[in-house]
Amino acid sequence: MRIAVLGPLEVLTDASVPVPVPGTTERLLLAVLTAAAPGEVGADELLAHLPDDVTPEAADEALRVHLAQLRGSLEPNLRERTTGQYVQRRGQGYALAIGRANVDALRFTDLVRRGRAQLGAGDPAEAVRLLRTALGLWRGEPYADWPAARFAVAERRRLHALRAEAEAALSEARRSVPAHPRAPAALPVMAWLPPPRPAALAIHRDPLSQAEPQSPRKPDTGAAEATATGATAADVAPQRRFAFSGRRPGRRLVLGAVLVVALAVTAMAVRSQQQADQAAAAADGAGRASLVDEANRLAATAPTVGSLDTSLLLSVRAFRLADTPQTRAGLQTAVAALGRIQRVLAIRGVPQDPILTGGGRTLSYGIGTAVVAWPLGSPMVPHVIMDIPGAWGDWATVAPSPTKDEMMAAGVKDGVPWLRLVTTDGDSRMLLQGDQIGGWPLDGAISADGRRILLVVAEPHDGAPNTSSSWELLDVAVADGSTRATGVRGTFHAPIEFLAADFADDARSFVLWDSQGLAATLVDLSDGRSVPVTPHSRPAVLTTFRALPSGAAQLWDDGTVTLVDAAGGIAQELDLHEQQVRDVVVASDGRWAVTAGNGAEVRRWSIDPSTGRWFDPESLAGHRGDVVGVDVDATARTLFTVGLDGTVISWDMSRPAGLQADRARRLPFMDTSAWLDEACAVVGRDLSSGEWKRYLPDMSWEPTCSDLS
Repeated sequence: MRIAVLGPLEVLTDASVPVPVPGTTERLLLAVLTAAAPGEVGADELLAHLPDDVTPEAADEALRVHLAQLRGSLEPNLRERTTGQYVQRRGQGYALAIGRANVDALRFTDLVRRGRAQLGAGDPAEAVRLLRTALGLWRGEPYADWPAARFAVAERRRLHALRAEAEAALSEARRSVPAHPRAPAALPVMAWLPPPRPAALAIHRDPLSQAEPQSPRKPDTGAAEATATGATAADVAPQRRFAFSGRRPGRRLVLGAVLVVALAVTAMAVRSQQQADQAAAAADGAGRASLVDEANRLAATAPTVGSLDTSLLLSVRAFRLADTPQTRAGLQTAVAALGRIQRVLAIRGVPQDPILTGGGRTLSYGIGTAVVAWPLGSPMVPHVIMDIPGAWGDWATVAPSPTKDEMMAAGVKDGVPWLRLVTTDGDSRMLLQGDQIGGWPLDGAISADGRRILLVVAEPHDGAPNTSSSWELLDVAVADGSTRATGVRGTFHAPIEFLAADFADDARSFVLWDSQGLAATLVDLSDGRSVPVTPHSRPAVLTTFRALPSGAAQLWDDGTVTLVDAAGGIAQELDLHEQQVRDVVVASDGRWAVTAGNGAEVRRWSIDPSTGRWFDPESLAGHRGDVVGVDVDATARTLFTVGLDGTVISWDMSRPAGLQADRARRLPFMDTSAWLDEACAVVGRDLSSGEWKRYLPDMSWEPTCSDLS
């Protein structure tokens, strides 16, 4: 769920589907809770926002009714309206239980804080990216629906002050980005620049000289005339001057005029050619200078764009336009920063948690209304394998087969549960539905041999349906949907609408928990034993659990991850993430793990095999937006992450953590063509026509990578 208040109030699902909140009072209460998030709002303050016609005697009941209607809008499938996942009772008031990154005003605040910190730390390019992202969240006047409300006025004042700080910091950061001066005339440029013009004829002046050329001289005939007449050369000149005004003035006047005109025409032609040569030389120089400027501008822009694949392509294009110190440094820095990254793939839609089928042959993920698959190791790009039929209703859980390119999917339509098998070719078949399942699907997994589906289902407990749930583990044959008893069942002290479950990747255990509280239980499938998790209260909101082969992980909205051992005790607390962690994965060999989530944070952890402790965190930089899910192949060699920046990244995890800078060490000893090859191999495409039009609007499209040998 995402809430936007930097403009008119908007509520969206994680798949960017609008959530209608129809009531005027309900919208106002949601805005008040959002302005105070993640803190609580006292009940008395909420009562003050009820309509004027509500009497004091009926105010408490009216508030409960409006809050129940608000919960119903945010969670249409909520059975009880007295509590909910998002609007929760806390102390003497109420609070909005939603991650900071899911409220645009809170995300704006965090991005500005991080941007100013990066500016202070001497990284103006990163500061520009963060501050531009923050300012891009604004859609209009904050809390525009309530221009005079006291809570809105106060929050609007704070946000406007913060925006002014962000704009000032952005201006400073842009000035701090290293300038890219025009390259000298001797700077080498790529071979496909316009060739230099041929040298001018000898009669022309040097294009770089300002002196006028000398006209061709007429041969001196004075000596010949003197010999013929017996006069001296000194006598000839007066006679010639006399002749022009003497006995034959017409003929000699005409000859003189012709000579003058010829000389003038010649001089004009010479000057015209010289001016043309000067203009051509100036145009060539200006063209080269303009191209160099454009290349340097593109190199400066590349680190600030919103996705890694586009950033790499712009660095490549800048270098190919002109090899300058700026474009060379930009390309080298971009490739050196790739670290473990093997491939970056652009995707469309709002992605959801990814899964690997067939032991790592195909990566699949949802985009709200469709399922997308990417066959690994093939030239194919992610493509929609099926649109999710509306007749299926809501999907509750999806799990991959470790042996085949197929997945199990379970959900509910109009209160009727179903279980299907879906292939990565888009085919599907029903396995169970309705009373055959016997409860609400919570989570599932497919066994290591690919033959059995394990599905946790729950239903209200007969003795206390409003406070407790009965759960059971189903064992279903993939081949025909037949079931067999497992004997693994129990009762959990939470209503079914708040009960959640998660299977470990090895399908040998799962965790059950109350999404409204801290109660949780670990279930070991080897003996069916249930172990309660020791309650662990923190000054933060618990967002979810992830089952691990060693126990479980508690994920908190402040970025902390609490590791729970198999006995339910607190084993370790990881607090290096600045924002909420969304997913955790442990490699099949148990030697390393990855945590990832909001703020584009991805961290690899080494695991001590003797103690199980996680240590030596390594930051994996590459995403430019929140990471929604991670998965690792069966060989523990390749990690896959999916982000809201519109990219899927695959990472080489086969090398020890200390060797992640291998690219950076090799680059200075490599030819620049190898830099281009490295960058293009990671991206595997050209700039699209849309990207080209945005970043190179004055140039005709050309291949970025595909024409390189």
